[in-house]
Amino acid sequence: MDVIDTWFQVQATSARKSAAAVISNICKGGALFKEIDHVHLDKLGELMRTQSYTAGEVIIRQGEKGESMFVILEGTASAYLTDGIVLEQLTPGDIGGEMSLLADNLRNASVRANTAVKVGIITRERFLNLIAADSVLHDAVWRSFAARAFNLGIHDQPEWVAA
Repeated sequence: MDVIDTWFQVQATSARKSAAAVISNICKGGALFKEIDHVHLDKLGELMRTQSYTAGEVIIRQGEKGESMFVILEGTASAYLTDGIVLEQLTPGDIGGEMSLLADNLRNASVRANTAVKVGIITRERFLNLIAADSVLHDAVWRSFAARAFNLGIHDQPEWVAA
């Protein structure tokens, strides 16, 4: 390997670590990762790839198999149902697709970019391997998942709705 190849490898490694740190900082704001420290989030960031979407482009579709999840890095998007009902607005730090990824279910909503959007994406296989290898991360993710699943499950139950 010559000096030029070595320089390019160092630059690529540095760029990956910088991207991982940015993703880590943004993920910290998401509900799924709020309990997780930066050391563990950096591991997550290193496994994510980035992808960009233009305004109006669909990021995930309701009814599809949830093979990945994403975190909004830049821009805004809307989660909506097939009948057009908007469930929530997603901004940097918000996560999408985590419920179907973890539960191995079909997506329960679609997400469309409102503006130009950049996301960090991680596949089910990479994510599950990551949390399986780290008990702290595993426990924090599943606690957050259980809380979110509970909140979604009671959302429409009359006895739980505030008067």
